[in-house]
Amino acid sequence: MTSWLQTSLFLSLFAKFFCSRDFFVPFGTENGDAAMFKNDDQFTRPIQIATLFPFFNRTFSFLIVSTNGLITFDNGVGSYNPSHFPLKEIVGITPFWNDINTNNGGDIFYREINDTLTLSLIASDIQNSFTGFNRFRPKWAFVATWFQVAQFQPSDGLLRNTFQAILTTNGVNSFAIFNYDRLAWSISTNIETYAQAGFNAGDGTTFYVLNGSFTPDILNVAMSSNIQKPGKWIFGTDLSEITDGICRNGGLITLDPYVVFYFGGEDILVSGPCFLPGVDTAKISINSEEEIDCGIIDFNKCKFTMKFVDKIGRVSIKLNLNEQQTFEGSILTKDESVIQEIRGLKTFYNSFENEEIRLEWNTNDFDLFDLYLIRLDNSKSSVVKLLRRNLTDNYVYLNSSELYSYSNESEYEYSYLALETKSQTRAINSPIRKFFTAKKFYIFNKLEYVSNEKCVDWHNKQPEPKSYIQALPPCWPSVPLATWSQVPHSFDNFVLDPACNPSKPNVCQEFHSGAFACYRSATSFKLNGYIVGQQCCYDSQNKLLVGPPGGGTLDMAHSSNVLEHFLSEVFPYFLCCKWSSNCDKYYDKRPSDNGDRWTPPRPAGGSGALHFTTFDGLSYTFNGFGEYTFLEIQEKNFTVQIRLAPLSSSNEKKPDGTVIKGIAIKGDIDIDSFQVELDANNKLFIYVNGELIELDEKEDQDISLNGINIRIPKTIDKIDLTYAIGVHFEIVFSNQKNAFLVYTTISQEFISKTRGLLGNFNKNKQDDFTLPNGTSVSLDPGLDRDVFSKFGQYWLTNEQSSIFVYDNNLTQKNYVDVNFLPRFMQDGVDFTDSTLALIAKEKCGNNSKCLFDISATKDVNIGQMTLDFDEKVEIFNQEIERIQSTMKRNDGSLKNSNNVLIFLTIYFIFAFISFLYVLSIFCRNK
Repeated sequence: MTSWLQTSLFLSLFAKFFCSRDFFVPFGTENGDAAMFKNDDQFTRPIQIATLFPFFNRTFSFLIVSTNGLITFDNGVGSYNPSHFPLKEIVGITPFWNDINTNNGGDIFYREINDTLTLSLIASDIQNSFTGFNRFRPKWAFVATWFQVAQFQPSDGLLRNTFQAILTTNGVNSFAIFNYDRLAWSISTNIETYAQAGFNAGDGTTFYVLNGSFTPDILNVAMSSNIQKPGKWIFGTDLSEITDGICRNGGLITLDPYVVFYFGGEDILVSGPCFLPGVDTAKISINSEEEIDCGIIDFNKCKFTMKFVDKIGRVSIKLNLNEQQTFEGSILTKDESVIQEIRGLKTFYNSFENEEIRLEWNTNDFDLFDLYLIRLDNSKSSVVKLLRRNLTDNYVYLNSSELYSYSNESEYEYSYLALETKSQTRAINSPIRKFFTAKKFYIFNKLEYVSNEKCVDWHNKQPEPKSYIQALPPCWPSVPLATWSQVPHSFDNFVLDPACNPSKPNVCQEFHSGAFACYRSATSFKLNGYIVGQQCCYDSQNKLLVGPPGGGTLDMAHSSNVLEHFLSEVFPYFLCCKWSSNCDKYYDKRPSDNGDRWTPPRPAGGSGALHFTTFDGLSYTFNGFGEYTFLEIQEKNFTVQIRLAPLSSSNEKKPDGTVIKGIAIKGDIDIDSFQVELDANNKLFIYVNGELIELDEKEDQDISLNGINIRIPKTIDKIDLTYAIGVHFEIVFSNQKNAFLVYTTISQEFISKTRGLLGNFNKNKQDDFTLPNGTSVSLDPGLDRDVFSKFGQYWLTNEQSSIFVYDNNLTQKNYVDVNFLPRFMQDGVDFTDSTLALIAKEKCGNNSKCLFDISATKDVNIGQMTLDFDEKVEIFNQEIERIQSTMKRNDGSLKNSNNVLIFLTIYFIFAFISFLYVLSIFCRNK
């Protein structure tokens, strides 16, 4: 007996201190774990967890740890004999299900994890192993450890198993990690069933089991892996099927980061195919240009450094593996942010100057900063130079000479300063270089001596601008103030200029003196080799500036090519307006639009549960269940479809109403497709051209694509879409992010050219209820029962007409319920919950749509969405009236206030010429 105890204690200590458990999450009471009582076939009480855990397209708020190797989300499991998945009575996971008896030896520990260090370790496991989740950041985790646990009736008291299960989520994606140290037994001596490891959805059909389950080979899970790390397994658990991080030999590649600066220098991780380190060779082609190396890091990732590309927007990437397999993907390139992050840098420097510069930036909770200089040249390449490494403060002093090239052969240098952020643990040999912000500036070499001649020469070579500017959308006489922002990022056909806006007053003063903000048109067109666009600038009083020194200008290089824009617009501006007195010549060829041609767009959209307003101002209620044609402009081959679904995915009670859960937009080949949707668990997905894009919650994202500009703030509470054809969308999420409203404006160019749920845009409400076959039906918009059956349902799409992207083997049919019958607003508002009725009354007042929304969805936020939408429309219409009032003459006709001086000037010139003419006749007669 003494010998057995000594041997047992030795092996126990050996296992605790010498077995390879370096990849285990630290466990035990010394790490804050709770220890389960010694028992056989028992389980813990339900453990309330700090966040909802997504599992098989459902979410759970508590879990139960069972002695026999399970973590479940509904009921505890006492069964010692593992049953084959799938099962209806169990919802949960098991790294090892068999008859465990801790009375015979071993301990079970568990805890919720919320400390940053452990969460970072878990994040690293998933980022390094799971394809497509290189930026996964968990906000919660739970760990359960079965340490040296024994069988029910051990045949040998020395046989022990040690394994661990970790659950983690960022609130949207969820994962399970199985860690195995040592499995010494696969079956308890009292039963004839070997252990099972896997996942069960509880619906009787959906499950996943690890190879070897129910056989002696289950012990092999401790020596094998799905991520090539023996003893470690990682699975995605939030979708309808369990996914793993195994690489694949087909399909698209995943690139991280997905959005990078166009000038290059950042590292990009490529995942998707399987790599054999030391054997395989991987090459990357950017926009079908010369291949560069992609260094293989491990079995599922390689890394390359992004090169300079001469465009802002979508860039194709191809991976060539061993010159045998080709994989495709894409990234998005961007320029400097709308928000000024680096302060203290001037817009331009002269190469003969030598001054001290103090640069500052926001700390953003990072530990260290590296400062880089990026210099572009005309050979479509860039030079990246490290100026400072491991800065601990949020400022640095430089001498301006450090910004110059050592060659004075060129007239200018187009450059950026970029900041990389990193933690202390990445201070040495940082594996991935990513810039969190960048600021452009220019270096000029003694151009002030020849600027006059160069400006005159430039002016003589430029075409007359009249024909170009007349084909562009006119400037607004003043900016329409938005409901959610006093300086809107975008409106109608215009997007805030990243170079001149309220966060960059110094740049505004440099290029548009007196301007508070400038906007650039999303619309551009090609003519005679030029890509032409519009710029409009406004002062702090929200008035349009016309002409020098602050007015906006015609752009003759309104392209995504940044260097072309510089050479065509910026460089001549310096020659004519900064270093010579020829600014009138610059504005002669790059004139301001004075807003004379402006006509207001019309607002429309849908919100709440579910109310629509057409472009002609007709309001009605329609609670469909499916995917519908929201807007169609056949002339432009432009289609917008929305997905309407119940607020909750619960099947316990029939839903009374629906909300907007998705929108898909598709145009012709010149417009990239876009889709945003909320799934059954309100997980947000955004697709561009069918590719899922990953959002960065650390910074605002401004994305320029073919025919569309996208703005997504880091709060991800709304999305702005500005289309070059003259359509603008605001997608605003509810506070709970379980639904969204869609607000849109459209150019009057499309009068009598639209159809769908938003009606015929022809300034006639009476025919807005027009069916797809062109038949106009006469309906009372207040009778939503008729609207439902005689109009709305006719715009339901089918599998052939749907433009939505579907994942997980789903189709259009999975999102339609043709038998759904909602509660109708015409039947009145009915609250079964008196408390909710009081809350609704306080929130809505007498707004019947708001009251109906809350009664139908039991969600106050849905009613708030309706109030927000109505307020948005009201403010927009008030803004239109205000703008139009500034353009009225005394006789009631419209004018532009900026034309007063022009009109008077022309009048007096005409009068003076007439006087001279009369005088000459008088003199001749005399």
